Amino acid sequence: MYFAARRVEIDYINQTIKAEIPVSDYEYTTVNFECQDLDRFLSSCVKTDKRSLNFYQSSLNYYNHVPGALSQVA
Repeated sequence: MYFAARRVEIDYINQTIKAEIPVSDYEYTTVNFECQDLDRFLSSCVKTDKRSLNFYQSSLNYYNHVPGALSQVA
């Protein structure tokens, strides 16, 4: 959520991320980057304030109850 990224693709094997990030209110640009430590980078993207944690919990609850939803993400 920090970057308002969309269409994020994570390649766990090659430790790369491809995402579209906003450059204006209506335009996005695609960025690709390699991570030396992908787990650490992804952990740093998680906000720990109460509002964000509620959002994460709500998302996990939703996808936990939608049949096949998590298999579509992977």
